[in-house]
Amino acid sequence: MIGLLGTLSGMIGAFQAIGTKGMGRPEAFAEDIGEALITAASGLVIGIPSMVFSS
Repeated sequence: MIGLLGTLSGMIGAFQAIGTKGMGRPEAFAEDIGEALITAASGLVIGIPSMVFSS
């Protein structure tokens, strides 16, 4: 769930950056998309083994 929360937070930040600075500057929202990807990957790294070992 924390991975999902981080993903949503990062995507919200990215869309806000796009809304204020436009699509012409990808560096403006790259950090937020990176945050979303890192938290999603972290959630999967924790969640998948937990699911496998719980059954």
